[in-house]
Amino acid sequence: MSWINKNQGFDGPTSVENLLIVNDYIYSSTEHSIYRRLLSESTGINFISSEIPSNYSLFQNYPNPFNLSTNIKYQISKNSFVILKVYDLLGREISTLVNELQKAGVYEVQFSNSGLTSGIYFYRMQAGNYSETKKMVYIK
Repeated sequence: MSWINKNQGFDGPTSVENLLIVNDYIYSSTEHSIYRRLLSESTGINFISSEIPSNYSLFQNYPNPFNLSTNIKYQISKNSFVILKVYDLLGREISTLVNELQKAGVYEVQFSNSGLTSGIYFYRMQAGNYSETKKMVYIK
């Protein structure tokens, strides 16, 4: 999965200012650039069950180790703002998979390698007062 730069001028990390979905594409604008990507390639959050779990939980990703992609499943026992991020071994943020208010239930999100180097990575979920971190291994 990779973004296609639709103009010149991107000169380093910056914040996304706007996201727009048109037909089969998602567009992302920053201060200096606009990027386009197939919507089917973007990370999706699948709501698995409306049964309300009795507690918060972050499950081990599968498969682990992974090559192309891996699935991360979690559950929340009440409506909560959920943040799920991936970090490298040095604690640098690699990706934000979830950053939104979600209803109580069970969810699963897919994480793709998107240019990673082989190694150990961590994913961390925060929801309400709950926080948990798990380890995953990427092998090329």
